[in-house]
Amino acid sequence: MVNPLLFLLLPSLASAVNLYVSSYAGTVTTLSLTSTTSGSSTKYALSNTATNYNCLNSPSWLLFNSTTRALYCVGEGISSYQGSISTFTAQTNGQLTQGTSVNTVVGGVNSVQYSIANGSTYLAVAHYTGSALSTWVLKTPTTPTALQQFKFSIPHPGPNPARQDAPHPHEVLVDPTGQFILAPDLGMDLIHVYAINQTTALLSVCPSINVTAGSGPRHATFVTPPISPATPQQQSLLGIKLATQSPTYMYLVSELVNTVTAFNISYSAGCLQAEVLQITNSFGPQGQLTPYGTTVAEIHSAQNHLLVSNRGDNYFLSSNSANTSDSMSVFSLDSNGDFVFQQLSPAGGSFPRDFTINKAGNLVAVGLQYSNEVAIITRSEDNGSLQQIVAKITVPQNVTCVVWDE
Repeated sequence: MVNPLLFLLLPSLASAVNLYVSSYAGTVTTLSLTSTTSGSSTKYALSNTATNYNCLNSPSWLLFNSTTRALYCVGEGISSYQGSISTFTAQTNGQLTQGTSVNTVVGGVNSVQYSIANGSTYLAVAHYTGSALSTWVLKTPTTPTALQQFKFSIPHPGPNPARQDAPHPHEVLVDPTGQFILAPDLGMDLIHVYAINQTTALLSVCPSINVTAGSGPRHATFVTPPISPATPQQQSLLGIKLATQSPTYMYLVSELVNTVTAFNISYSAGCLQAEVLQITNSFGPQGQLTPYGTTVAEIHSAQNHLLVSNRGDNYFLSSNSANTSDSMSVFSLDSNGDFVFQQLSPAGGSFPRDFTINKAGNLVAVGLQYSNEVAIITRSEDNGSLQQIVAKITVPQNVTCVVWDE
């Protein structure tokens, strides 16, 4: 048995990491998360170290490249009706050095970086109210130049005319092969699919992935479970070399019906196809009791688990019992792509519009839009469950995105 007095003799170990937070207040805030470990316990604290006002037109989304240290801020243009991309270089102390700002189609809400065979890098942006997808050449890490623009239209509103009055692409993501860009469209009830030309970086249209009418697809994530290669003995018995390519699955959250959908992804004829495997309520078995007004927001994967944020459900009392907290759902994954509800846990406040998991997989940063806060939640790397809200801080109103500097 270890003498607990020994822990008192151990030195305290401290470390810090930066996070960047955008808000509709027109700010990009740098937060420092410090962790101090003494013995078997770790304490966390958040502090505001810098505030930048140079992301134009309603900052809605941040994307950070840890290699180039470029930070991309997408401006939605809510009041100006003019979207934008503002770029920065992040110093190691969290200060942001302004790069350039370019005008875009209105309504930018999400972006992703991609590259082609020669290593050149590009940016794709989803424009929600602008009903468009745009791509940008990054001739230097902080100088985007327009490349392509795709405008979408529909002949009439969808099954939910209040929300599906027009096409509303809500996200852009790159598949695990790096060969395709996908864009869930809440207004059209489909996922746009584009093949990336590995020489020119131009996108070409592939058949879209249709989803349930009226469901409003919002965000997705890819998972490629590892598989064990065949042993030499197995290959010898069959007389062939067995393929060891991992299967690919995609998980989609649909905002208008609060569902999580699993797809099996396959590739043929130069395009990407998707087959539905499973559809489940974002509240798991509590789905039949989903509070009125709840809307699912984001989905991410880590270590054979899915995390989903639910907005507006007020499912939990906060730590001080004075306010309520929306929720986060955790699902476990198996190698066949199936997922099982595991946990419903507090998000830390109201309207978890955005969240990100750190690379270690042990911390989740949650952007709480209506609480005007960022919360840090510890996460078990072993079973994927969310554990404790260990730090919170107030930031300028209407948090829209939070990213780790790593």
